Amino acid sequence: MTGTVSQRLLAYLPLPNVAGDTRTILPSLRSDESIRTGWWHPGQCCKDRVSFVQKPRGRPILGTVVSTEPITRFVILNAPRTGSNYLCTLLNSHPEILCHHEIFNPHVVGVARHLQNAAYHMGTIEERERDPLEFLERVWRYDEGRRAVGFKLCWKQNEAIFHTVLADPAIRKIVLKRRNRIKSFVSLLLARQTGEWVIYHDAAQPGARPMVHLDEAELLRHIAFNDAYYGEIEAAIQAPLQMGHILHYEDLFSEKGLRATLRFLDVAELGQALLAGQTWKLGSTSLRDLVSNFDSIESALRGTALEEELSSTGI
Repeated sequence: MTGTVSQRLLAYLPLPNVAGDTRTILPSLRSDESIRTGWWHPGQCCKDRVSFVQKPRGRPILGTVVSTEPITRFVILNAPRTGSNYLCTLLNSHPEILCHHEIFNPHVVGVARHLQNAAYHMGTIEERERDPLEFLERVWRYDEGRRAVGFKLCWKQNEAIFHTVLADPAIRKIVLKRRNRIKSFVSLLLARQTGEWVIYHDAAQPGARPMVHLDEAELLRHIAFNDAYYGEIEAAIQAPLQMGHILHYEDLFSEKGLRATLRFLDVAELGQALLAGQTWKLGSTSLRDLVSNFDSIESALRGTALEEELSSTGI
């Protein structure tokens, strides 16, 4: 589709409002994703309570639209508990963006939320594992008429795909991070303890979270692991012709952060009132409400760079 951003948008019908969205989501199916390298061996990255339908091998791809127009290809590179599911649903609510979830999750082909029904099928896990690069081409090929198409890749779910998208300057990289590293780690502990990794707005608002024990050594290992992961990505996007956009969880809810991301994807800069993320926040903004040994951790981190993060009551 050609023309100015405003002209392109006239060709789209508005997406349903979240509160009145009548699209059918199938009953939930929990799945976990694993990172295959690093000290977290092979630890869970996240789980999704939405069902991603898997068809028998060999069944044709259904419910897809192939465009002859060039698209903007992008990938969200993130560590767990950085707001990636919220970002995927937020971007996918834009009429020019098709944003899948974890296409290369070891246990599921995580297509965009509005496509998670019996009529849509990108392919099986077996097909994906047999030829990951061909499967990646399917992601770009079936754009459903959207101008920008992407997916998220949590940690290194598939090493070949991670290095392929990282090296390809034609694929724009949204590098999703969280400034408060302690809250990210506590959220990961809570998700593993409760089994609740994401709850969407069409489910009841979650209740109070249980408390978790925070081990200082594990926290520091986790931070070091993520620092190395992001360091590799940020070094790669400094190369000539690469296009990278650093986005923080804390900026997902600001008009400025949203508009900068939409500008990076070369789509209309719609405001927050017209777009909607579809996930509930699962934890308190105060770590004192979530960490059972808060006082001892507070003493251990006093005077360090993490002291302010521990006491923060922001998002």
